[in-house]
Amino acid sequence: LYLARNLLAEDGLIFISIDDHEQSRLISLCDEIFGEENFRGKITRSTGTPTGQGNDILVNLIDYVVVYSKTESAKLVGMDFTEKDASIYDQEDQKGRYLTRPLRKTGGEDRREDRPSMYFPVKDPDGKDVYPIGPGGYESRWRCGPTKYNELEQSGLIEWKRIGTPEKGEGAWRPYQKFYLEGRKKQPSNLWIDLEGNKKASLQLKELFGEKVFDSPKPVELLSRCISIGGNSDGIILDFFGGSGTTAHAVIDLNNKDGGSRKFILIQLPEPTERKDYPAITDILKERVRRVTQRAVKEATGGLPLEGASPHDRGFRVFKLAESNFTPWDADIPKDAESLGTQLQLHVDHVRDGRSSDDLLFELLLKSGFPITTPVETKAVGGKTVYSVAGGALVICLDRALTPDLIRAIADMKPERIVCLDEGFAGNDQLKTNAVQTFKMKGIASFKTV
Repeated sequence: LYLARNLLAEDGLIFISIDDHEQSRLISLCDEIFGEENFRGKITRSTGTPTGQGNDILVNLIDYVVVYSKTESAKLVGMDFTEKDASIYDQEDQKGRYLTRPLRKTGGEDRREDRPSMYFPVKDPDGKDVYPIGPGGYESRWRCGPTKYNELEQSGLIEWKRIGTPEKGEGAWRPYQKFYLEGRKKQPSNLWIDLEGNKKASLQLKELFGEKVFDSPKPVELLSRCISIGGNSDGIILDFFGGSGTTAHAVIDLNNKDGGSRKFILIQLPEPTERKDYPAITDILKERVRRVTQRAVKEATGGLPLEGASPHDRGFRVFKLAESNFTPWDADIPKDAESLGTQLQLHVDHVRDGRSSDDLLFELLLKSGFPITTPVETKAVGGKTVYSVAGGALVICLDRALTPDLIRAIADMKPERIVCLDEGFAGNDQLKTNAVQTFKMKGIASFKTV
């Protein structure tokens, strides 16, 4: 949780799924780490799957999602209206569907003395003054002051209706405020009983794979709603417990639905599954992301080739945690000549055995200050392979046999920075010196070897 808070954006939110057993302790911890003032609520969710049956306890049909922010600048985003929500917008004009509510305040604190500034006359369509009068004739008040009323009237958001049918006349005029459906959002509540439960989540995953591959996945709709109300359409969503990949599934589907450019980072230990096809949970996670991505591309292009898709990058990269590709200098060795000589000999070739070019490439990306999601283009230069990073801002050459022609060809690319393997110079100091001068003549600011 401390790590989560450090990684969270200033306007970010954290959603933590928890059950009855630990939710009280979780809230105590989060109050300490995030601050009580940053508690945004506890969502009660219907799981649709009863647990605890046959015991002398209440059968459990719910779990919780605890929500905290890092700072007060985090905002929960409103939810789109469902058809059921929209059904109350039962009137329509040239601007679209709308509903009306009485302009006179009803319920508590509806009297003139409660808000004297909101008791004033307004002109009805016949030009007569109308005051907010409550049932029985007491002086009530409007829902707004004169300035706001004028704004509503000028915006066409006041509608007059004749109320009642007295024995004489056509009834009294009463003002109503208009609320249009278009662009409206509803504030999310802390009770979510309208989502499909855990059984639907299992069926969704089984349908995607054609068989059952994972126990107790989270529903995609649950994650989609958390992501939707938790931030904008270009945020980064981090899931510490990737599991079957529901979070990635939700992000991909949301981006496909609303054209967003959200990114996801999933973390998962390679827990064994005792399956031959997916020996670890991480294998299930990766395969799910592949399948959901392929489906998203088909939905976005109508089955056409990827060139017809939106410009959003639907690829993903997988990394495994490992020690550095480069053997570190051991500062704790004895300082005698023999020990130092042995250490120096080890660093003649300090790249660990069995490491691929990709392994080296991405570690050098990080050490050069680039995120591992930076675009990398493989290019053939001078008969060798080099990597052009971030549109040519950085060139990395991992060839172990550098030549003058290759050095000149890299210099002609005119990147801002160049990184090469020191091993590529094979101890040829003259070649390295010439490389330094060649790069300087081309105006390249930084050249380093590793």
